Amino acid sequence: MYRPRNSHDLSLTVVAGLALALALVAVAPASADGSFTFRLDPMILEGSYLEQDTDSSRSQEYRDLSDGFRLTSMALAGFTEDFRRQLRFEVVNGGKADAFYGLSYDVAGSWRMQLSYDATPHRFGDNGRLLWTETRPGVFELADPVQQALEVFAIANRSSLNFFTMDGALRPYLAAAQSVDLGLERRKSRATIDLGRSGAADWTIDYQRESRTGNRAYGAAFGFNNVTELPEPIDYDTSTATLSGNWRFSRGLVSAGYRYSTFENAVSTLYWDNPWRFNDGSDGSAYLAPGGASVSGASRGIADLSPDNESGALFATSRFDLGTAGWIQVSADWVKNSQDDPLLAYTLNTAIGPETGAPFLASDRANQPYGSADRESTTTKLVASWGARFGEGWQAGARYDYQDYSDDSDRFAFEGYVRYHAVWEEIGRITVPFSWTRTVLSANVDKDLGSAGTVGLEIRRTEMDREFRETEGTTEDILALNWDARLGRTLVRAKYETGKRDIDGHYEPEAAEASFLEHGPLTTQEGLRRYDQADRSLDRWNLSASMPFAETWNLTLRGTGYESDYDDSEFGLTGDEQIRLGFDIGWEIGAAGSLHFWGDRTDRSVSQYGRQSGGTVSSNPLDDWSIDFDETNDTFGLGWVREVGAWNGQVNGWWSRSDGEADVFSPAGGTPDVGTSFDNYEDYEILSLEGIVDYELTKNLSVGGRLLYEDFTIDTFIRQNLANYLPGALLIVADDGDYEAWSAGLRMSLRF
Repeated sequence: MYRPRNSHDLSLTVVAGLALALALVAVAPASADGSFTFRLDPMILEGSYLEQDTDSSRSQEYRDLSDGFRLTSMALAGFTEDFRRQLRFEVVNGGKADAFYGLSYDVAGSWRMQLSYDATPHRFGDNGRLLWTETRPGVFELADPVQQALEVFAIANRSSLNFFTMDGALRPYLAAAQSVDLGLERRKSRATIDLGRSGAADWTIDYQRESRTGNRAYGAAFGFNNVTELPEPIDYDTSTATLSGNWRFSRGLVSAGYRYSTFENAVSTLYWDNPWRFNDGSDGSAYLAPGGASVSGASRGIADLSPDNESGALFATSRFDLGTAGWIQVSADWVKNSQDDPLLAYTLNTAIGPETGAPFLASDRANQPYGSADRESTTTKLVASWGARFGEGWQAGARYDYQDYSDDSDRFAFEGYVRYHAVWEEIGRITVPFSWTRTVLSANVDKDLGSAGTVGLEIRRTEMDREFRETEGTTEDILALNWDARLGRTLVRAKYETGKRDIDGHYEPEAAEASFLEHGPLTTQEGLRRYDQADRSLDRWNLSASMPFAETWNLTLRGTGYESDYDDSEFGLTGDEQIRLGFDIGWEIGAAGSLHFWGDRTDRSVSQYGRQSGGTVSSNPLDDWSIDFDETNDTFGLGWVREVGAWNGQVNGWWSRSDGEADVFSPAGGTPDVGTSFDNYEDYEILSLEGIVDYELTKNLSVGGRLLYEDFTIDTFIRQNLANYLPGALLIVADDGDYEAWSAGLRMSLRF
């Protein structure tokens, strides 16, 4: 099971926080009577135990239920008699991998400081199997005898290589492979200081840092028949510093600031051994190895991971009143992103050179025509909005939203590339600086109808201009109607939108060839459309009603839905429809406590149409295929809180299910032949029940217990018949599947 790299010591964190809190009190200016009053409400300390029937990581995907003690919660507040100085120290799950610590100190009308630390685990899977050993960060090696033996086997059995023979060769090594857990820890810290809070101007200094350490699954490959899954090492550090200010005027406010951010990756390159090659080799079919076509290829692979980068941003916002019934607001943002990571060699395969068809030794870094990436982009955003109220219940508004993303990088051209570390391809490629501009213009008018509510009309136009994409521009026009009303004690809100997006000019599928120095014949269907650029019609609605009744009940009903049709797309996404319905019921039942029920159902249908092609684009309708995805997601829950004398109890529970299916059709005689549908499209079900009981021994001390039960099952084609070796793929297969878990805890609550 995954274990966090940095464990948290409960006693040290609590003592450190309390010491800092008391130090702030000691150095702060005294109040009128020079005293602080403290309140602890509450501090809950718990010893917990976890019992689980499988190695699945799902039960602790984003939380820490491991055995041991935790400070479930603590809230220490301090304040002076005049409340001009206030201090607060908070802890949630102290000592665990999902802990939160927060400290704030506030001097009314003068300054405020806030500090926080927030940890979140993300566990992807436990107890997978890994053939490689990570000898140093980012370097995965196989024992030389293993690599040599598998290469000899592949060469000797070239004519009979298939899944069964290769699986037999790998089994002894997989049986002795090491166990690996996939997961990472996110640790976010933040410090904020607000100055001059009561004056005409105030300033905020904010510093945030997030580190991520651990690993996650990484898909690599030496060819179509040699896919390798590895644990990508994660050691990220993101830091952001912001200085901002606000200036207040009699009729408005101006805000402005600067934000600087850096991202650093301590492991920026991945190296790994080829299980089927100990010696470098290359031939025209090496990217198909190991198999009858070739048993050649690289002995090692290399991959560039996330690069170090930095970002600087200027931002400003102003809002002013216009007369007594109008206002105008303008905001602007300018962001510069850049990264200049060193570029790697084409390959580590020393066999790729003039003797095997390459113009130079591809593994020599000196033959890389560019030293570093030298990538830059600029984002500019401008938003202006206006609103005004008129007589007889009329009001109107308008909004202009402009955003431009420009890739300012030089275009890098390469005379060829190495395919799958195996063979030189003399196909010239060039980088593509995708850029776009989005402009949104909208206007609305609303009318107050008194007891009948408020009705409104909005029109909105969105224009997109693109570079190096299939469309130079698209335009979408939306018409929206809304109605808000209070009918007695019931609050109703409704909105309906309808519109259409059209392509300005022609759709150019040749844009897919923009990364080639010389464009060859079209390799995609001319009728294929990308969903984010295709013509479409859109209908969207939103409805909610909140109804308190009988003094103790409150019922909220809600529904949303949309339907997108891509009728002009011959291939690609042709339809997307979703309806979501939900409810909340709250009941205050006096001496019996309070009860809360909630539920939600989402139905979604997605349709796609395609035509299977091989080396050349097919024009045969028998090669057509279609797939309809239908998915239903249900979630229901309840909560109950009850006090009886010295006893306090609560019960929380929820149940969730996803049920999806894929209806596949393909006419007989084509490629593929008859399509096969499947009904385990990400099907899962989870039941969670938790009960907590506390008994008040004194007004300051309570003891109690907690019991949590969860049952999770998943049935999905993604996990179906998984094994560490499948045809052409060597996989980790970490467990994130079914589990049944019990978590129990004894707790003590203290307050004063």
